[in-house]
Amino acid sequence: MKDVVFIFVLIYGIFGLILFVGSSLQLRKEKKFMRNAQNQGRIQLSDLTVIVPFRNERERIEGLLQSINNSSALPHEIIFIDDHSEDDTSDFIASNLSIDRYHLLKANQTGKKAAIGDAIQNVNTGFVLTLDADVTFESDFFEKIGNLQKRDLLILPVVMKGKGWRQLFEIDVDYTNAVNYGVAGLSKPIVASGANLLFSKSAYQMWNQLEEHQHFASGDDLFLLNNFKKNDCTIQLIADKQLAVMTSAPSTFKEYVNQRLRWISKTSAIKDSVSTFLGIAQILFTFSITVILITLIVQGDKQQFTYLIFFKFLIDFSATMKYYFQVGKLHILLPVALHQIWTPIISIILMVLLPFYTPEWKGRLVKNSNRQKR
Repeated sequence: MKDVVFIFVLIYGIFGLILFVGSSLQLRKEKKFMRNAQNQGRIQLSDLTVIVPFRNERERIEGLLQSINNSSALPHEIIFIDDHSEDDTSDFIASNLSIDRYHLLKANQTGKKAAIGDAIQNVNTGFVLTLDADVTFESDFFEKIGNLQKRDLLILPVVMKGKGWRQLFEIDVDYTNAVNYGVAGLSKPIVASGANLLFSKSAYQMWNQLEEHQHFASGDDLFLLNNFKKNDCTIQLIADKQLAVMTSAPSTFKEYVNQRLRWISKTSAIKDSVSTFLGIAQILFTFSITVILITLIVQGDKQQFTYLIFFKFLIDFSATMKYYFQVGKLHILLPVALHQIWTPIISIILMVLLPFYTPEWKGRLVKNSNRQKR
């Protein structure tokens, strides 16, 4: 087993080194982008509209409304668009928002992507920022947005936070974002989140092919990113914590599994070669290390077991540290350490469930072969 452990560490180490180099390059890109904003055309808040699609968010939207009310600067307008809610979210927004520049609209068609498309028809600015209804942010968030250079697509950070044992639900999200950060330094990002996504209205109208993915209840962010990449649009990933929004981790394990399977479902539908390669690599690495660790435990080889865990931790730490630092998660050692145990376990659970379980989003199937929502 000594040779097997050595080969695994060597191959995994090469991947880690590639991500480390990519993260270093991405950090340099990001710093240059932020520095040059002073001399380039910047996004004016008067030319920015925020769109917040929502469906049954009465219990989760209060934090966002407080963040908006406490903001030191505001965009031109905020559009809340109701994707056929069955609760009183709209009334709650109207009762608790203390600003004037907002509108409440009802979506004509079903689905988040269609709701955003409906809202964009009412946008009178050159840029659009989409936010999820359950995010929060600092009071100077919009001021920081106003310091950004113009790009067709700006992927801004979304930081998941959980309390107590629910902090486990952050681990794979942080690791995926860290990998995305490294990949972006070498080519282009493979992950984007509509919870904090800024884009040009004209580029959206030109390149967003909604009919290609209308049968998916979610996934507007990844499909939009993929379409922008295919058409050589200007894309910038930013991990600066000053531009981050915060979102809560899933409250139950069932909700967590449903969310991850939904993400896997829409990611696999993108058919991006880099994403596919990384997905296969993750499966192989997860399967390999699980088999190796079980074998070492059965054989009672504590030395090789310790050697494997230590070097995998060191590789993961080196590959992801720059991203963690940028988003302000300086307590990096604990999540990286738990990643060694948690990720293989949850990956196996998800792989077993994937062929048999159809995830839902807001009471709708993520994908329906008949292209109908329920």
